[in-house]
Amino acid sequence: MEKIETPQLKVLVNPFEIQNMLINLLRSNPKEIWLLFSSHIIFEYTQRLFNILTILQSFQGKISVRILLLTANDEPKKHSEQIQIDTSKDNVPSGKSNIELRKIENTKLTNYEVLQDTLIAMCDRSKSLTIKFNQEKDDASVDIFTQLIESAIYTVGKEPVMPNVLMFERLWYQIKLIQNVEDSVNLQKEFVNLAAHELRNPI
Repeated sequence: MEKIETPQLKVLVNPFEIQNMLINLLRSNPKEIWLLFSSHIIFEYTQRLFNILTILQSFQGKISVRILLLTANDEPKKHSEQIQIDTSKDNVPSGKSNIELRKIENTKLTNYEVLQDTLIAMCDRSKSLTIKFNQEKDDASVDIFTQLIESAIYTVGKEPVMPNVLMFERLWYQIKLIQNVEDSVNLQKEFVNLAAHELRNPI
C-alpha cells in the first residue's frame, strides 16, 4: 500500500538546517530527482561547495536524475563552457550515466520566469526544496556552502509540489524543442553553404 504523505509547507532560515534538508532529500531513496538551477553560477557554487555531482553519481544509475540549467544573455559565457558531467565508467560503475543535463542560454525564449538565485530540488514529484542564495557575498570569501544560503521553502505533497513539477516538465521539453529548431537551422545553413560552394566550383 502506498504511503500517503500529509501536505505541508515549511519555511527554513537556518542555513545548516537547509543544507541537511537537501542532503536528506537527495538520499531519501527516491526513484527520480529533478534539479532546477536558476543560473550556471548557482550551479557552480553548489558543485564547488556542496559537490552535488558526486552525490548524484553515487546512485550508480539506480535513480533517474534530471538537471536543468538556465542562464541570462548577460551571464559570462565561461560559466556555460565549464559545466561538464563526467559519465565515464569510473564515475558510474554500471557504465550508464543516471544524469541527464539540459541547458538553455537564453531564458527569454521560454514562457517562464524562475526566481533568481535559486535551486529547486524535487524528489518523486512529491517533495521539493527551494533554496534562495545570497549572491551579494564576495565569491572569494565564501568557502562553505552554508555561507551562501539565505532561506528555503520545503514542500511535501503532490498537490503543493505540482506547480514546480509542471514548470520543470514544460521547460525541459521546451528546451528540447528549441534545440531541435536550432539544429534544423544549422543544417539548413550547412546545406546552403555547400550548395553555394558547388555552384562556385563545379566539378
